[in-house]
Amino acid sequence: MNDAPLHRSTRPSNRPSPWLMTPVLIAGTWLLSAQSPPSGAQLAALEARVAELEARISKAGNVTQIKAPFIVIGQDGQAVLEVRDAGRGTGSVVVSRQPGIGGVLTTMDPAGKAMAEMGKSATGGGGAIYTFNSGGKIASQISADGSVAVWNAAGDNVAVMASTKEGKGRFSVWDGQTRVVVIEDSAGAGNISLSKNGDGQAIARLGAGPGGSGRLTVMGPEGKIGAAVMGNIEGGGLVAVATQSGTTVAEVGVSKEGRGRVQVFKPGGGAVAVMSQGGPGDGGILQVANAGGVKATLATAEGGGGLLQLISTSGVPTVEAGTLASGRGTVRVGPFFKCSPITPSTPVIGIPGWTDCIVGSKDAK
Repeated sequence: MNDAPLHRSTRPSNRPSPWLMTPVLIAGTWLLSAQSPPSGAQLAALEARVAELEARISKAGNVTQIKAPFIVIGQDGQAVLEVRDAGRGTGSVVVSRQPGIGGVLTTMDPAGKAMAEMGKSATGGGGAIYTFNSGGKIASQISADGSVAVWNAAGDNVAVMASTKEGKGRFSVWDGQTRVVVIEDSAGAGNISLSKNGDGQAIARLGAGPGGSGRLTVMGPEGKIGAAVMGNIEGGGLVAVATQSGTTVAEVGVSKEGRGRVQVFKPGGGAVAVMSQGGPGDGGILQVANAGGVKATLATAEGGGGLLQLISTSGVPTVEAGTLASGRGTVRVGPFFKCSPITPSTPVIGIPGWTDCIVGSKDAK
């Protein structure tokens, strides 16, 4: 019997037989996998961690639910997003639920102060956006009720832009608790009102006047109109001045004929002085009156000179002074003016009925 191997290498081999390697692999595998069994404390801690994870993350149908609070950390290890039931974070965006308010989104600075916030309006049921200054006080607010408010560094409300109950626009400037400037739509036209601090009493208004023209009114200490500037009154603009009680005593305006006119009124009565364009020479004219009518007139005459006329209490001219066509001045007294119809002169000897005219001389001697 030939017991020689079927194959023999002519070169001896140092590699062990594969069968000899099997016990080594089995031993190595057993050494890598063999560990001490976990202790009861380790199992309890693992179960607690799993229970906590399950408590924080759950499923409600197709919706994954995560219970707050939790923090999202950025690459630098700082908080990027915090979700809390209440409270604030540092240098992150905080999503929280505030009691009685609801959800609030807050942007924080690194020192933990709120920079901006979005949530429910404190004055209404709608939403609102707030910004805060470096001192942590509110700086501005945009509310769903149609208003934008601004505060100063001390935390005082200084300006509000809002809609009125009538659906009109309004802009207000505040000084403490007093609204001192109001810009709004009033009766279909713009209106600006200025008030004094303390009592809020209006001291000036700029708005629309009669006929759709502009009007500026200035008030006195008692709130009565002290002066007014109006457009399109009768023939043009008008400036009126009043007493502290609001009674008009003077006006500068335009007459119905389109001529400039200045009038002075008796308090509670009619005009007592009028200056305008008119008279015989179609130049300037000044008339002074009382309750009985015009009592004095100073105007230009047809010849281009001046004319003075005084009226009696009964309304009859009694004194006239002017310039004759010859260039000489004359004064006539009435009421009958019995001057010579030919050559009015001043007689040397007074004759009854012939002494009511004085005419100037052209002779220098």
